[in-house]
Amino acid sequence: MATFVEDGDPACNPTNWNVGVHSSHASLFDPTRLNISNWVENYRAVGAKHAVLTAKHGCGFLLWNTSTTLPNGTEYPFAVARSSYPSFQRDVIAEFSSTLGAAGLGYGYYYSTGNNYFLNRDGFKRIGNPLPGQVDLTDEQYNILVFEHVKELWTRFGSLFEIWLIM
Repeated sequence: MATFVEDGDPACNPTNWNVGVHSSHASLFDPTRLNISNWVENYRAVGAKHAVLTAKHGCGFLLWNTSTTLPNGTEYPFAVARSSYPSFQRDVIAEFSSTLGAAGLGYGYYYSTGNNYFLNRDGFKRIGNPLPGQVDLTDEQYNILVFEHVKELWTRFGSLFEIWLIM
């Protein structure tokens, strides 16, 4: 048995991108009571042997401290643990990996490859003129960044039980 942890995706389409409570600002992600050890207790209670966590959904927000940069050389700002931007200063993916690994549970990640509203993409296609707060990339730049994100997930966080790539 397995479990899937999907985060909310409040800034995930052109009608609510960066509007009101659906802001695209990384500082709004602030789960001060995050306790992944509690998650492990619950996984065990239901008999789960592994769990998959959403590392990046369609809005483009990353739950790990990425070392990837935008084409202009600046750090990818829409993530946790940013040095140049206000953000939640814990690497959720690193904590999830180490906590589940220490508990003997398998773990993996879900990453939406084709959708990234922060980068003005839906189904790998440019949505149109960028909205305030969005970054506009060429197809080649976007594909390179997606590859680098997936490579980080696959190589930086131990032995993954599985990884889900979805468009």
